[in-house]
Formats: sequence, structure tokens, C-alpha cells
Amino acid sequence: MDWRLYKMIKWKNRADEFFKDKFTSIARKSIFDSIEKFLSNEKSDIRQTFLLDIIFLMDWKSQSDIILYLHDCVYSNLTVGNFVLKFKESAMSSSNQIISKLLENGYIFSDNVLNINNIEQFESLRGRSIDLIIMDDFSGTGTTLWKAIKNVTEYCKIRIKIIIYAWTEKCIDYLSAKCSESAEIESFDIIKSANLIRRYDDKLSRELLDYVESISYKIEDTRNRYGYKNTGTMISLDGLSPNNNLPIIWKSDIKIDDRSWTPLLNRDFKTEVINKFKDIVYNKYKKEFFKTYKENIVKISNFKEFQIMYILYSFKY
Repeated sequence: MDWRLYKMIKWKNRADEFFKDKFTSIARKSIFDSIEKFLSNEKSDIRQTFLLDIIFLMDWKSQSDIILYLHDCVYSNLTVGNFVLKFKESAMSSSNQIISKLLENGYIFSDNVLNINNIEQFESLRGRSIDLIIMDDFSGTGTTLWKAIKNVTEYCKIRIKIIIYAWTEKCIDYLSAKCSESAEIESFDIIKSANLIRRYDDKLSRELLDYVESISYKIEDTRNRYGYKNTGTMISLDGLSPNNNLPIIWKSDIKIDDRSWTPLLNRDFKTEVINKFKDIVYNKYKKEFFKTYKENIVKISNFKEFQIMYILYSFKY
């Protein structure tokens, strides 16, 4: 058997076992495609092995595990009258999904959800003292969480519980210092899982460390050669890469011998998986969809109209 073919089969078997409990089959297919492109950055077997080592040394976190932890943790810390802070824009973010579940199950009411962009809502709290919960799936530096917390303290005093699924020591130290210094924070409690995310230089062998740093020194943004604020993490959140990660994992503006680097993960991985899933559903059930629309929804005269209706429907839902 050709050595390259053997090596390809070997890493795919290893990856299939490694990822089987973390992602759906569709997501695994997308990850495997990304791995193949990532490996193509290097031509030599040794350097491709370095890239494979990086993949398997990363902390891969699944959305189901993240949501389960956050939901249970928030629920066990909720008391009557607590406010929950909604500070992220994306409806697909873990924290916003948890808030939706809590609302759906009747654990909180819409009046108890503070939207970071709703100035009118914050004005109504001015001068009060409230109990607040904020949650996040991952925090590398703590700056995003603190920005949201500080925004609230401009209107009222707070007793806050900060719930984080995956975290770094840098994040916890930063949040603890900021909360301790603030006169508007009457008390704070940082509740974290066991998912401490270590820096790359605490995880890699000397040989692999030398390789990573040789690539990192080719990055033009010298202030963030090892990710945002040089956090240097190696984590995937349901296939997504935070900007705290080593740039070789997620950035494409690295030049190697006049070639652009192909990252392992991009910032839109989840969208890619959703679109692939829609394609599969569309191709498998288009006759049934067409029949349903024709009989129950609208009078459709041709298949082109059905396609338009399907796109609109899937875009909405």
C-alpha cells in the first residue's frame, strides 16, 4: 500500500474514534475535510505529523456538553427575582440558547432577562441593587465578560454570579481583580467547571513547540502572535475557534513561502455544517416538501416556486 494512502487511512480511523462522541456525522465530515486541507500546509511527513499532533492535543468541546453544564448550573443557582444578562448577539450562542430554554421551561420570565442593548430596560433599574447571573461557554481573557458586567454597573449595584464552562487562569485572575475593585459590585461568585484550558506551551513537546513558534513568527500582527492578547489556547467550541487560539488554528493571513496558510477551523464552521445539513434534507425530502406545500400551504404552479418557498422557509426557521 502507498505510504501516503496508509497514513491517510490511519489518521482518519484515529480521528473517527476521537470525534465520534463529540460531533454528528455531518459535522465530522466537515471536520475531516478541514483536517485534509490543514495537513496540505506541509509537504513533509514529519511536519504533517506535527499538525496532526496539534489537532489531537486540542480541547474539543461539544455543544451538547456545554449547554448541559450551563443549563444545570444556572438552574441550580437561580433564585426568585434573579436577572440573567443577555450580552451576545448570536441566537446560536450557548448562553442565548440557555436563556431561551429557561424561558421556555418557565424558570425565568422575559422581564428577568436583561438585554445588553436595551438602554430603556437598564434605565428602569437605575439606582437599584440587583442579583445578576451571566454565563459564557468559554472565556480566554475575561475582557468580554467584564465589558458586559461593567455596562450593568453604570446603572445599578449588583450581586453577581459568573458561570463559565471553559476558562483560563488568566480569565479568572482578571475577573476576580476587576470585581474586587468595583464599588458597584456588592458580591461576586465565579462558578466554573473543571475545564481549565491550558496554554499551548504547557501542552506541547519541545519539538512541537519549536514548530509552532516557527510558524507564529511569520504572523504580521506581532502583538497577537499567539492569539488575542497572546492567550495561546487550543480549544474548539462545537467546531468553532475563539480568537484566543493559536493563529495557526484559525487565521489564514499567515504566509509560508508565498503561500497563504489554510487554517484548521474558521469562525463560521457551524454555518457550514447547518448549510450541509439543509442540502441533505432538501435533496432527500424535496418531493415530500413539494407535496406538503402544494396541498397544505400555498398553491404552487411550478418547482421553481417551491424552491423559493423552501429557501424562505428554511431561512426563517
